[in-house]
This record gives sequence, C-alpha cells and structure tokens, in this order.
Amino acid sequence: MCKIWVGKRESDILTYNYFDYSITFYGSNVGNNKSFCIQHRINSSYSQDYISFILKNLKEILSDKKNYEIHFYNNVLAYKVVNLFPEIEKYIVNLNALSVLNSLRHKTLSRLWLCNCIDTPAFCLLSKKECTISNLKKKFGSQYTSFVIQKNYSAGGTGTYLMCDNNQYEIADKLDEIELYLASPFYHPNQSYSCHAMIDNEKCVIFPISRQNFYTENNKLEYIGNTYIDIHSKLSVNIKNSATKICKKLQSIGYRGICGFDFISTNHRILLVEINPRYQGSSFVINASLHDNRLPSLFELNNMCFTNGIPNEFAFRIENLKIKYYNSSLNYQNASDIKKAKYIIDSSENIIFLDGFLSAKSFEKGSYLLRYISPCEEF
Repeated sequence: MCKIWVGKRESDILTYNYFDYSITFYGSNVGNNKSFCIQHRINSSYSQDYISFILKNLKEILSDKKNYEIHFYNNVLAYKVVNLFPEIEKYIVNLNALSVLNSLRHKTLSRLWLCNCIDTPAFCLLSKKECTISNLKKKFGSQYTSFVIQKNYSAGGTGTYLMCDNNQYEIADKLDEIELYLASPFYHPNQSYSCHAMIDNEKCVIFPISRQNFYTENNKLEYIGNTYIDIHSKLSVNIKNSATKICKKLQSIGYRGICGFDFISTNHRILLVEINPRYQGSSFVINASLHDNRLPSLFELNNMCFTNGIPNEFAFRIENLKIKYYNSSLNYQNASDIKKAKYIIDSSENIIFLDGFLSAKSFEKGSYLLRYISPCEEF
C-alpha cells in the first residue's frame, strides 16, 4: 500500500518515515515531494490554485492504478478536493463527517456547546460595528483593557486580533461588515497551553501538555512554537482532565482520530479557547518523540482510531511520554528575519526543517520561513 500525505509542510512528515509521496504547500519539491510554494514565498491558504495543484499531482500519482491511501493534515481540505473530484474519496482514509468538523472548527459554536461541561473564557458574538472598546467594556467589565476578536474559522493566529484603546480603529478596518466575530476579554496574566488527543470508539488518549509561545505583530497574536511541561505537575494534570472531558463529548458525536485543544491558564483557572480537529503545528515534534520511544507514529495511531482502536499498552506509554524537544518557527516580517533564519540554519544544536526556504527568491509579509527542534535543557 502506497501512502500519500497532503498538508501544509513537508516537515510535518519528516520526523517519522511513513509516507511514500507528499503534496504540500511548503516543501523541498525534491524527490517524492511536490511543493506548491517555491520561488515566491506566500501565506498559506486553501486557495483555488492550491487545490488545483493538489488535484493535478494526486491524479498523476494515482494514474498507475496501484493501491493507495491518502492522508490529509486537515480533513476540511480533503472535502474541498473531493468536491472537485469525487472519485478520489475512495482513496482518502480517516475522514470525519464534514458537519462534525464544521461544528468543532466554529469557535463560537464549539465554545457554546462545551461551556456546559468545562470552563471557557467569557464570550459573545458581535458584528464589526459592535466591536468597539466601549461596547466590549460594557459587556465584559471595565476592569479589562484589551479584548480578543476572532474570526470563527481561522488557525495559527490568523484572523485573531488583540484590540485595545490605541488600535481599535485600525483593527475595525480589518473586520468584515458581513461577518460575526467571537469576542472575549484578554485575561492578564495568562499563559497558553495545548495538547494533542486521539479518540477511538472506547478511549481517549491525551498526549503531554505543551506551553504555546506567541508574539504580537500588527495587532495579531501569532503562534511561534511549543515547550512541553512536566507531565506530573498539577497544571498538566488539570489540563489533561479538561481535555478528557472534551474528548468524551467529541466521541459522543462520532468524532474519531487526532484532535488538538488550546487552553489558557489564568488566576488558577484552566479555560478552553478552541478545538482544532486536525493535526497540529507541533505534531512533528510529537512524532519525533514517538519515534525515539519506538511507538507508532501519529499517522498510525490515527489509523487505529478508525479501525480497531489504540492498544492499552500504547495508550499508557503515550500519556507518560517525556518529550525532550521544544519547537520554534519563524515567519517573515522584514529583512532581519531572513538574516535570523540563516543564523538558525548555521546553528549546530538545532534540527532544522527548511521546507523549501532556500529556494525562495521573494517573500510575502507574514509568510512562513522555517522551523526547528531543539533539545530541552532539562534533558
């Protein structure tokens, strides 16, 4: 059986050797990788051009009529491809129902559903005209000075804005008159956390918890990496307990396979921010540790969730896994980021994933450059 990966980055599959072919937005475009973004580095999106690129390459690979299975980083992209070429669906594995995916991806709807069983940030759904500091303070309280405004479908910080007195008009210009936005107070102090989970018919397996690293650029909160925390800490146990409750709810509506959850910790409370029903930006780090510990890859574990389930032995070892790496990624804002990227490449202590960076001749602002894994000091 030949296996094909379709996703955002070639590096998503480079820490565990499982696939025969890959079609990615960013990648080396060498060997069995077909990369969409090569000389002109642009922001990733499910554009019509990218979907057409995927279809063209899938048809070429499948033309020899061997046995194939296609794995998607994000099932939503799989459905976009199937809409244009329905015959390809028979090759796609581990596909959740689109209605379930859309419900979980919708930031307001999923939060409204889950706030009955776990804590979430205070929130409301507002139009562009309602997203003003004075209105937000009326709704959430004058003690808050900043607010998070989010598109209901977005990822990696794209479509997430931090609004305060100084920038409310600038952010308002970025909002669409015909959209509704999820609004919440920006809690201070807070720290962001995330975790992977696997859901089969009987069990929910929670992977070690990581602290998410962000920076604010142009009034956006942008994800730039993860650092894993002590699996025995009280914080880790509390987040794991919340994640387990969420998994049980997802399991009840038929969701199976890999999923990710984002939380914040503030004033001794763990609050769910959003659900990501797909592989995560840090999945390649998890795979590196699974490989080190002679455990099946996330891709194989995902298969198990849709078939016979994850064996108890694997579940126990996964939940007690010590991940000895942290990961960081770099996006382009100005020329200094190119210099920084080249410095990172020359740094011997990092495992670098270029994803075609050196082939690029020009860069769109905000576009992905590269990412890397570094060993944690405590290990």
